[in-house]
This record gives sequence, structure tokens and C-alpha cells, in this order.
Amino acid sequence: MRSQKKVNLIISAGLELMYARQADIEGMENLPEKGPFIVVANHFNLKETEILLATLKNYDAHVIASEKVHGEHPIRGLGVRAIRGLTSPDSLAHLSPEEKQVLLDRVPDQFVRQKYQEIIDHENAGEVDRNGLVELIRSSVALLSRGDVLIIYPEGLWLYDGEDSAPRSHSLYRAYDGFAVIAEQFPLKSVGLVLVARLYIL
Repeated sequence: MRSQKKVNLIISAGLELMYARQADIEGMENLPEKGPFIVVANHFNLKETEILLATLKNYDAHVIASEKVHGEHPIRGLGVRAIRGLTSPDSLAHLSPEEKQVLLDRVPDQFVRQKYQEIIDHENAGEVDRNGLVELIRSSVALLSRGDVLIIYPEGLWLYDGEDSAPRSHSLYRAYDGFAVIAEQFPLKSVGLVLVARLYIL
């Protein structure tokens, strides 16, 4: 058993106790017996990652998380590193200037608001972290090549447009195609694709 799987089993034991029992999970019998495969999931609130990691405790599963909002957070960053998650360069380029300002106005967390502002400033300056994107693809392909599982949220960052500025609980946004780019860069063998169309949290 690889050390990462041991770490995942230890962490997922606590996550299962805290989170997984709050979820209505169906279709577990349809999961491949082993990796590699990509889990493409919605991202409605705080619990999806914990629930998915607990559910996938018997796999070497890695989540792709926001570089700034999670990777640079003093506490969430520790969690991302503990599970050997990958961080992805962030983007809000799909929003209009007006939508970006509305987003900043309704984000309740000061740290997140600061990071969103940094993302907007970099994009306004025409800065694109191409090296970060290339490294993410390379790291993802390396993990899949050894039979691991990758968890991706193709909708990207939360927009805090739910009730009382919380992450929303229903509607889906148009997804980025990053998971398809990663799959296309994996020519050695086919990669399974598990679509979590809706993860209901009770």
C-alpha cells in the first residue's frame, strides 16, 4: 500500500464520521474497481471534497483545488498538502466587470475576497499563469499514469450567490473544459470518467 493511500485512509476515517453520513450516495456499485479515472463533480458548498474523499477512501484519490483560495490559505492549504491535492491557477475571466464587483461585494470571507481581488487584478493586467497550467496538466497525467483518481470541479470557483451569500445549492454553471484537456493528454490507456451530476447533502 502506497503511503498516500495510508494517509487517505486515516483522513477519510475522520471525514466519513463527520461528513459522509450526511450524504445520500447512490451508484457506488458503478465505480471502477481501480483507477485511473477522473471524478467530475459539482461544487455547491463546503462539504463535497470531504464527502468524495471519504467515499473514495479505497482509492488513491487527489482533488484539484483553487491555488489562491485553498492552496494559500493558512489552514486549508495544510489540508490540501496533507491529502497531496493539486492546486490550479484561478480564473474569473468568464465574469463581466460588473459581475466581478458584485461578487466582491457579497463574499463574506475577508481572505477569500482578497484572493478574488488578486485574481481580478492579475487578469486585468493580462497575466496568465501558463506555467502553472502546464504543471497542473503534467502532475495530473503523472497521477493518472500510476492508476490514481483525480477529483475535478469543472465549474471553478464559488461565486457565493446562494442564500445569504453562501455557496449555492442548486443551479449549475457552465463548466470549464480542463478535465477534458487532462484526459486528452493521457494517451497510454483509456481514463474512466465518473460524472457526479448532483451530490445531494442532507
